[in-house]
Amino acid sequence: GINDVMEEFTANYLPLDVRVKGAQVVLKNGKCILDSVDADFDGGSLVAVMGPSGAGKTTFATALYDKCRLTNPNILLADGDNFRGIMAGAFGYSLGERQKNGLAMSNLCKWLDENKINVIVPILSNFIEQQKWNRHNFSDYYQVYIPQSMEVLRKRDQKGLYSGFNKGETCNVVGLDIVFNEPIESDFVINGNEKEDPAQSIYISLKDRLYSSL
Repeated sequence: GINDVMEEFTANYLPLDVRVKGAQVVLKNGKCILDSVDADFDGGSLVAVMGPSGAGKTTFATALYDKCRLTNPNILLADGDNFRGIMAGAFGYSLGERQKNGLAMSNLCKWLDENKINVIVPILSNFIEQQKWNRHNFSDYYQVYIPQSMEVLRKRDQKGLYSGFNKGETCNVVGLDIVFNEPIESDFVINGNEKEDPAQSIYISLKDRLYSSL
């Protein structure tokens, strides 16, 4: 099983400290959803930002990374789409191929962690067993989930996945012909629905776990 394969890559590692000062996230419509937040990732080695395609994973992860790297050079933004490009199309988009891609990403992050590099990963991650493996094998694993309604995802549709599916031009779309499994035991759940103001709820949920007082 996949857990047996993953165990082959289990090893000891030395985590680093990541500190964020003045983090800010502003949506394209100008709304600020996270402003002037300080964060301490004590010994953090992997921050996984999860959600369906179009939820805002990369936007949030990139903003966090831009702040982290100012004071901590040993940090990397490992975007899921860029990772697929690096792998030169080694993995497809069927359920089985997505599982292999997720395993490869976890292995990469584990290797980076063993080399004292912290990682922020925006990734769909549709496999609960891989999330459990990450939490077990990264001593300071932080999981962020950005849920989003299908109505909003179809409206955004930056990659054309949802409209392409409706036209019969594409398949293997998570949330449509592949069931989306919501991440479990997330440390933080950010309401990315633009119809609501998530700023206060984000602040309350983050300050008691990772973020110092504003």
